[in-house]
Amino acid sequence: MDAAEMSAVDRLSNLPINVIQNIIGCMPIRDAARTSILSSKWRYVWAEYPELVLDKQFYTEMVRSKSPILFQPEYVNIVNGILFQHLGPILKFVLDIPELQSSRYSNIDQWLLFVSRKDVTKLTLHNRSPNRYKVPSYAFSGPKLAHLNVTACIFSAPKGLDGCRKLTHLSLTSVTFEFSVLNFPQLFQLSLQSCSGIHLLSISAPSLKGLILLGNDGLDLSNYITCKDLVLGYFYLFLVYTDESNRIKFDEKTLQHLKEPGLMKESLNGLKTVIIRNFKGSTAELFLVKLLLACSPSLERMCIQENQGLDPIERLNISKELMQFSRASPKAEMFFRPFGFDF
Repeated sequence: MDAAEMSAVDRLSNLPINVIQNIIGCMPIRDAARTSILSSKWRYVWAEYPELVLDKQFYTEMVRSKSPILFQPEYVNIVNGILFQHLGPILKFVLDIPELQSSRYSNIDQWLLFVSRKDVTKLTLHNRSPNRYKVPSYAFSGPKLAHLNVTACIFSAPKGLDGCRKLTHLSLTSVTFEFSVLNFPQLFQLSLQSCSGIHLLSISAPSLKGLILLGNDGLDLSNYITCKDLVLGYFYLFLVYTDESNRIKFDEKTLQHLKEPGLMKESLNGLKTVIIRNFKGSTAELFLVKLLLACSPSLERMCIQENQGLDPIERLNISKELMQFSRASPKAEMFFRPFGFDF
């Protein structure tokens, strides 16, 4: 390194710590890690940087330049080096899991255990491997964890798990559930999309304001009966079609459940907005709308988007039936819109 280069490094090194951290935050993580060789000051800035984003961009270069046999040990070694040399808290941790052999998942367990002890507040875990990763329950036990986003994993927690008491936002996509009883006293928003094994999940979330349910199977609404303060509900019912007539066919248990007169023992006093998309006017869908209208005294807007294949006569008949449902809220307005209409 010549004198001019040394001078440039010195000028950067004399910047305030928060400015140097902002510079590091704008760099790809492997390049950011290399700044540790510039000087002792830069080494400690990197080692104490509170956000680690090990996303797809992080490992793509390694995948292109290595065979699968060589890539996996190199990837594990690099992540080990980044994590286990880190000093101070890790407030944000993003991990995209590349295609790994299941035998490598024990390394991921160690990474999550390490991060859970680093005051993590935002944790994102995306599994891009065809092999499902079973997330250990201690990954959610961080005392300050507030935002959790998990994709394409197996979710399992022991009965009565008391971690995540600070959790406010939980988003689970393409997650397979094993039996779990979870207590989230401060959970503000819950999103479950394309998940399976919902019937094995029980969540206590008395402070929930927003509930998003898209394409999940085996949904049992009774698990969310304590969400009395809901403000926004976003639902997409999971439908199954017969091969012969292409007509909608439901898990009879779901239909019977919606028919039960005592299903809603308490009113959804805080619910103000409901959005339902791809509405076909099936019996179960109509029962769900009727139930929500009857149990939501603060409801202001019920927004329903019809399915793309609905013909005009069907649409007219459905809209007539919807308008006949009684409403607990005198302010409740219903909007039945064509496919593609954005609420």
